[in-house]
Amino acid sequence: MYKIVDIARYFISKNNKYTDKQIQKLVYYAYCWYIVKNNTSENEINKKLFNERPEAWIHGPAFKSLYNEMKYNRKKFDKNDNYLKLDDDIKSLLDLIYNVYGDKSGNKLELLTHNEAPWKEARKGLNPDEHSNERLEDRLIYEYYSN
Repeated sequence: MYKIVDIARYFISKNNKYTDKQIQKLVYYAYCWYIVKNNTSENEINKKLFNERPEAWIHGPAFKSLYNEMKYNRKKFDKNDNYLKLDDDIKSLLDLIYNVYGDKSGNKLELLTHNEAPWKEARKGLNPDEHSNERLEDRLIYEYYSN
């Protein structure tokens, strides 16, 4: 397993002007695509990019630990180069995510995730502006992104 901060730093190394929202969503898509690529069934999710599951925040899926790291340590966060130690196959996956989603604004990425089943399901019954730390289900992530 990898460190969520190193995945985020990899994306920042591609574009140091990304907003926190963009980083959150790129890391989210990396999390999702890794699950689909490395597991064979929604009933047996044994391989994940990192342990933390995304939460269904108002502006789309987000990772609390990543939010805290970027919010309180952004200058120090951006300067760390541990992401260079990521395996080549992980870098290839992250490059694919970057190529698909990397040119989209934070608002566009938010809109995309708001229209996808895993986030919508985790937000079921909540008002649009209601805070939530409900975690998205890996099973639904696999099911949605593998189709």
